[in-house]
Formats: sequence, structure tokens, C-alpha cells
Amino acid sequence: MSTPWTTEAVRRIERDYQRSADTHLFPVALPALGSVQIYL
Repeated sequence: MSTPWTTEAVRRIERDYQRSADTHLFPVALPALGSVQIYL
């Protein structure tokens, strides 16, 4: 059984796998670390 929500969720996951060049990391600004760049 497939609901519209499930169908959309699977479609989004499959689309995300195709975006291999994109980064899924977010920069975190921590002024106390100076020039150190941290990504989560």
C-alpha cells in the first residue's frame, strides 16, 4: 500500500541521491575559533 505521503517521500529521497555534487553540510559560525571553519 502506497500513500501519497510515502510516494512523495521516496521521490524526494531518490532525487536527493542524484544531487551528488551538492553538499548537505551547513557552515557553523563560531567566532571564538577564529579562522577555523566547521560544517555540520
